[in-house]
Amino acid sequence: ALTQLGYHVTGPNGAKNLKMEYEYARQLAFQIVDEGKFNSFKDNPWPLLYRELDERYPHSKFILTIRPTEAWIKSVVRYFDTKSTPMRTWIYSIGYPKDHESIYRARYEKHNEEVIAYFQHRPNDLLVLRITEGGGVARARWSFISIHVNEALARRATDEGSKGVRRLRSLTSSTDALK
Repeated sequence: ALTQLGYHVTGPNGAKNLKMEYEYARQLAFQIVDEGKFNSFKDNPWPLLYRELDERYPHSKFILTIRPTEAWIKSVVRYFDTKSTPMRTWIYSIGYPKDHESIYRARYEKHNEEVIAYFQHRPNDLLVLRITEGGGVARARWSFISIHVNEALARRATDEGSKGVRRLRSLTSSTDALK
């Protein structure tokens, strides 16, 4: 959805890099942001660096997507199985989830709790998307980023000419319907 609004999205970044650990991830993230090619970031290592990113780039917005832990771990095991990466080794201390579900579950739940606690007094800076809750997710997302929607849509329409204007009208109608 952010790409449709004209955001330039990147992620994951560095997942298979053998140097992956906290300081490397932090430096990589800052380098990517400072290059200015992207203004939206997803997947690892971005969620793990929310404190550092928040401090270095004030007034940023953060979106935490969560789902019930058991649904999350089933998906993770199904997708990654025994495939190991340096990124997952850094995050979970074990590079693959199969047969290590309890470690992955605990880290997932701890991370979500920490993020929510960190932003507890700044509700306008964190959107918690419970992705299994359906239509409310779209409304919440559009509302949360609405301060950027009109600017992004106008920029995209300008870049794309008449095709972009038609898309702008379509997306604007969609956002109005979600309010």
